[in-house]
Amino acid sequence: MKITKEQLKKINKINDTVKDLDPILKERIIDYELYALLKDDYLKIAPFIKKEGTQTNLSNKTYDVIEPTPIEKNKTVPSLRDFFKEKQPSSAMETVVVFGFYLEHFEKKKEFGEKDISNAYFEARERKPKVIGQALRDAKNVRDYLVEGSKKGKFRLSNEGENLVIHDLPRRSKPNYKT
Repeated sequence: MKITKEQLKKINKINDTVKDLDPILKERIIDYELYALLKDDYLKIAPFIKKEGTQTNLSNKTYDVIEPTPIEKNKTVPSLRDFFKEKQPSSAMETVVVFGFYLEHFEKKKEFGEKDISNAYFEARERKPKVIGQALRDAKNVRDYLVEGSKKGKFRLSNEGENLVIHDLPRRSKPNYKT
């Protein structure tokens, strides 16, 4: 597991921000912010993170610190939360398509399933529908936004789904003409 110097600075900033809070609240905030910062790598690194008092124990000695290449510095990938807010989906079907688009185009996943979409809801800090699997099936069967993946329960975006995210979202309101 490698942590960049930029990530390490953000982790230290999190520690400074929560140092005067209740210990239970501190732990929750640190967990939440670390998950948002490290995403998939958080699950790998979580067992090694030791919380002692107010500090999350991460240091350059524990993890290899890498500098991003010049190409990585210029590469701007929006956060899932920002991308979701920009697209403003209006239904559960549109939401899973927006999340699927993000997973395929920004996180380079070939297919996604219910668990991936559930994690995307968490990362975007959005309220989950009652049954995420139903939203996925409806997006596939009702609107043809998704197609079956290589396994049962896995999906990919269809051309219709990509067109929705690229061209139709956010929805434009009808002009308010006064006669």
